[in-house]
Amino acid sequence: MVRPKLVLGTAQLGMRYGIANRIGKPKLEIAHEILTVAYQNDIVIWDTSPAYGDSETIIGKYLKASQERPKISSKLPSITANDKHRSISPSLTDFVNKSITGSLLSLDVDMIDYYFIHDERDFCNLGLDLVNVLHSFKKRGILDKIGISVYSPEIALEALRTRQFDIIQLPYSLFDRRFLEAISLANALGVMVFVRSIFLQGLFFLSDRQAQRVLPEAVHAIEKLNTLSQQYECSIARMALCFVRDTPGVSAILVGVESPSQLLQNLAWFSSTELSENLRREIEVSFQDLPVHILNPSIWRTKK
Repeated sequence: MVRPKLVLGTAQLGMRYGIANRIGKPKLEIAHEILTVAYQNDIVIWDTSPAYGDSETIIGKYLKASQERPKISSKLPSITANDKHRSISPSLTDFVNKSITGSLLSLDVDMIDYYFIHDERDFCNLGLDLVNVLHSFKKRGILDKIGISVYSPEIALEALRTRQFDIIQLPYSLFDRRFLEAISLANALGVMVFVRSIFLQGLFFLSDRQAQRVLPEAVHAIEKLNTLSQQYECSIARMALCFVRDTPGVSAILVGVESPSQLLQNLAWFSSTELSENLRREIEVSFQDLPVHILNPSIWRTKK
């Protein structure tokens, strides 16, 4: 089995991101050091978005000052949130054009390698009207591959069945295996699969007290995760990363970090041996059918 690539998630570089984030947004020099360490260790796909604070600008300044040429993954700002979905054309084309042009300028690049619909509601509202607009930019060589980022397994399958996407980004973790059917279908169709939220935005690393305060429904699952970690003498981070890494059909895994040392530690875990069959089986049994309000971080904000 071919191992997936690591992708650098850069939301942390442009904003305070993650439920367990203690450092906050790193200083510019630290952000640039993270980018250097990533590139030097063959992490040559960097995932960003206009929604991630000034992440695109930070990457753009870095690229302008360096000789490194990573592949860039970025995203279309939410059309639904901007209330643009009511008028399809030409306002849709104008919105997409303005968004792509803004990202190109911020990133200081001429082309974006992977470009995603960031808000799955946009696909639900606009369907192929939106997809066709993105294809027009792909034909012009401004976008290389187009895709969609999803939260819902149903929307993932619906999007894949259009056969209009080159790539899909979806959450998957040792807590959340709802997207296995979508991963399998993507592979059958030759669609790349980028996996995010492998640590559930840091939820796995909360203490019992922190979890009780932030997301009490997850306390029991986190306690079980800590028990397995102690029982098998395997860190939670390594367990989480290797569990996703060894899932068939995953093309790439997004990992966000707050420091260069954290990135190097993730690389070490990524290069480690497979989890034992017993541990993998226990993970699959212990965390099956967890409720969506634990698995979907976009809901957590309403529960704090």
